[in-house]
Amino acid sequence: MPTAEPGRGVLVRLLPGVLLAVGVAALALGLDAVLGAAGTGSPGAAVLALLLGTAAATARAPGAALTPGLRWAGSRLLQAGIVLLGLTVPLAALTQVGPRALPVVAVAVVTAFAVATVVGRALGVPRDLRLLLGAGTGICGASAIAATAGVIRPRPADVGYALSTVVLMNLLAIAALPPLARAAGLTDPGFGAWVGSSVNDTSAVVALAGAWSAEALAVAVVVKLTRVLALVPVTLVLAWRTRVHEAAQAGRTGDATSAPRPARLVPAFLVLFVLAVAVAATGLLPDRVTGLAGTAVDVLVACALAAVGLSTRLREVAAAGPAPVLLGAVVWVAVAGASLLTLLLVGMV
Repeated sequence: MPTAEPGRGVLVRLLPGVLLAVGVAALALGLDAVLGAAGTGSPGAAVLALLLGTAAATARAPGAALTPGLRWAGSRLLQAGIVLLGLTVPLAALTQVGPRALPVVAVAVVTAFAVATVVGRALGVPRDLRLLLGAGTGICGASAIAATAGVIRPRPADVGYALSTVVLMNLLAIAALPPLARAAGLTDPGFGAWVGSSVNDTSAVVALAGAWSAEALAVAVVVKLTRVLALVPVTLVLAWRTRVHEAAQAGRTGDATSAPRPARLVPAFLVLFVLAVAVAATGLLPDRVTGLAGTAVDVLVACALAAVGLSTRLREVAAAGPAPVLLGAVVWVAVAGASLLTLLLVGMV
C-alpha cells in the first residue's frame, strides 16, 4: 500500500490546530476593530486573541489532534511576526533621536532583567517567567515576550501569564505617567522619551504620547523603536545561554547527539530579523510595503497568541499565584524610575 507523502502528512497533522488558531485570531482582530471604531479603547488584537484562546481552552480543552498545529502556530508564527517587525523599523529616523536615547534604553533593559532576576528569585518566580517579564517590561511587551519564548521555549502558561502581566502594567502606565509628568514639569520631548522608554506596548506608547502632543509622539516612537532593536543582543545572549545549558545537560547524560552545534547558537529567525532591519534601513521599501508588513505582524502575532491561549490551562496559571504579577509591577516601577532618572542625567527632559 503506498504511503502518504511526508510533506502532506505533516500538513494534515498541523492544519486542524492552525486553522483553530486562525479562527480565534480572526475574532480577535474583528473585536479589536469594533472596539477601536467605537472609541472605547482596545487592549490590542494580540491580547484579545490570547484572552479568547484561553477562554475557549477553559470552556473545552482542545483535543490531542489539535496540539501539533497549536504548538507550531504558537512558535513559528511568532517568529515570522518578529522577522517582519524588522521591516517596520525606520533606522534612518532612529539616527536623529536614537543616539541620545541609547543610554536610557540600556538602563531600562538592564534594570528590567536585574530586578526581575533578584526580586523574582526572592518571590520564588520560575526562571523562564522571570526572563519573559524582564524582556516584556524592558524591551517591547508582547513582541519581546514572543522573541524570548522563541529561544528559551517556556511553558504556554508562563507566556500567557507574562503577557497578561504586561497588559496590566500598560494600564498602570496609562493611568500614572501623565499626572506624574505634569507634577515633574516634563517638557513635551521629555514626556515622549519617558513614555517611549518605560511603556511596554507600541500601541500604548502611541496612544499615551499622542494624547500629550505631536512632539511627544514623535520622540516616543523613536525611543520605542530603539528599544525594539535591543531584541537582537538580548535574544542572542538568551539563545546562547539556553544552548549552553542544553549542551551541559547532554554532557551529563552522555547524549552527545543532543548537544547543539555552534551554528545553532543563533536562531534563524533572529538572523532574518537583523536582515529585515537592514533592508528597512536602505529606505528603498515603499510606504505601502512597510504598512503591509506592519499589518502582517499584527495578524501573525494574533494567530500565534491565539494558539498560546488555546494551549494555556488556567489551573497552571493560577498555580503560579500572585507573585508574578507583583514582580511585573515591581519591575515596571523600577524601569520607569530608572528611565526618568537617566533622562534627567542626559538632559532629555
